[in-house]
Amino acid sequence: MAPPTIRNRWQVLGQKRTEVHRFRIDYKDVFDMQYVYYIAREWFIENDYATRIDNEFPEKSMIVRNNPEVGSEIWVMWRFEKTMPPKNNPMWRFDFHVDIHILGMKDVEIVVDGKKVQAQKGQLEFDCRANLLFDFENSWAKSPFFKGQSEFLYNKFYQKTFSKYKRLLTEEATKFQDAMKEYLKLDKYLPETEAEFWNQKPG
Repeated sequence: MAPPTIRNRWQVLGQKRTEVHRFRIDYKDVFDMQYVYYIAREWFIENDYATRIDNEFPEKSMIVRNNPEVGSEIWVMWRFEKTMPPKNNPMWRFDFHVDIHILGMKDVEIVVDGKKVQAQKGQLEFDCRANLLFDFENSWAKSPFFKGQSEFLYNKFYQKTFSKYKRLLTEEATKFQDAMKEYLKLDKYLPETEAEFWNQKPG
């Protein structure tokens, strides 16, 4: 017997979802987990994917497994959604999925500007997917006027808009990728911006 067909929200959205950019960042060395989290979060806030209200930030899960021998393992899952203007436009949305995975993370001490500070050492991974959604609320499917004509109307009126938003989302995803890589370059050990951050840390 064939397995039953399960229809869910992901499947419906998947029909109109286009993955425009996907990338991974892998890094294994010393880093400051607090700062990695901070600069990644700030990027999405500054680019209108989230607000500064903590309980509205789309962190879907954070799983921490502590092991004193091999180090901690951490999974963080962010799911951002940004609609295009005009406000609450039901036709176009950027979905940015970020999975952060840390393996074997242990606390270490380093010296910055002659001061000992706490940092972490381990393997840090980012897996990011930027998706462009069209008619994500199924406005056309619900409309008796548009029903059955969505493909024709899309090709006639929205293909250029799709190309424009695809290019814009690709640029945004690349900027986030570049921002994280810029931090993780770590000019043995810290770039100037993070040295300033360390000096401002309380205590």
